[in-house]
Amino acid sequence: MIKIALIAYAALLYAAQGAWIPYIGLWLAAQGIAEAALPLLFAVMLMAKVVTNPVVAHLCDMSGRPERVAFWVTLFLILCYATLLWPGLSVSGLMILVVLASALAPTVFPIIDRLILQASGASAEGFGRLRMWGSVGFAVGTVLAGQAALRVGLTPVIVLVAVLGAASLIALGLYRRALGPMTRQWTPPEKAPLRALLDLPLIWPPLIAAALILASNAHLYTLAPIEWSQAGLSAALISAILVVGVGAEVAGFWFGSKMAARISAPALLTMAALFTAARWGTMALSINVPVLILAQLGQAATIALTTMALAAAIRQYVPENTRVTAFAMFTLLGMGPFISGATLLAGWGQGQFGVSGFAMMVPVAGFAVLMAGFFWMHVRSRGPEASQTS
Repeated sequence: MIKIALIAYAALLYAAQGAWIPYIGLWLAAQGIAEAALPLLFAVMLMAKVVTNPVVAHLCDMSGRPERVAFWVTLFLILCYATLLWPGLSVSGLMILVVLASALAPTVFPIIDRLILQASGASAEGFGRLRMWGSVGFAVGTVLAGQAALRVGLTPVIVLVAVLGAASLIALGLYRRALGPMTRQWTPPEKAPLRALLDLPLIWPPLIAAALILASNAHLYTLAPIEWSQAGLSAALISAILVVGVGAEVAGFWFGSKMAARISAPALLTMAALFTAARWGTMALSINVPVLILAQLGQAATIALTTMALAAAIRQYVPENTRVTAFAMFTLLGMGPFISGATLLAGWGQGQFGVSGFAMMVPVAGFAVLMAGFFWMHVRSRGPEASQTS
């Protein structure tokens, strides 16, 4: 029952984000927000997690009850979604709520990863099989929102987001009930969790490598659809190309979990970074649809293998009372300053050299290869004593 409730919570909350992320810009524009103001609003939405992620992770690691913190964060997140539908809401109020929702949502996903890591025990294969359902939920949410937007309009998409969020809260409540009261003594870190994490130099190379791999998706989800459209690809083809990537991600969690159980975290992370660099290089060289679809299969490495490698590194090298903070730093770096920098790099490369933005993602992934290699060498030099006990 514990694992089923946790899977339901993860899948439903990811589904809410799958409905929210692709359509929130269109909905905001439909509410009368000026097109010129949207880039600044999106920048604030992206950077809001820099404040909220460390704070929520701190509360989780200090209390030892991340599921309790997740419950309250999810509740406030749903209230933000529901209030967006309030009749007569001002534009300024709408913008505040959107920023607040964007600040709260990313704080929950590190908690989900930490809970899945706990539920899977020492099994790397188990982590991948459980974490896969988050990707499935995201894909389903995107499809449902697309159908709602096409058939009914954009406002029902926000209703869908709120309903999925409410359903996830019910699932989390069932998870908390199945989990029961804490039966063991929780020892919080002696220092603040982030400070304690800074004292673990071995975990930072894989954290940075994984965050760089995540950030290298910047061009794919910003300017690439425009680039492909200008090259003559239809909206249906572009959508199909993106869906292939999500399917590969799900398959990567399912089938790659066996690989994650057999090879070391440094080797898996290095493999993910190399495949990601090759993926962006291939997409930079050709806009041929079969080539793009083939390259999109690399999302199995970019997302699934990277996430499983980082989870394995955190399990082995980070004490249990600092793990939410470790996952939070991955999300904060990858989806904050790193992805912002990668987006600017892609735009600069296009403007200065006339190359595809994907070409500029190759060095981003290449630096991840270097960090993963450094992690590998550091682990080999320090040996088994580098591992942390939980």
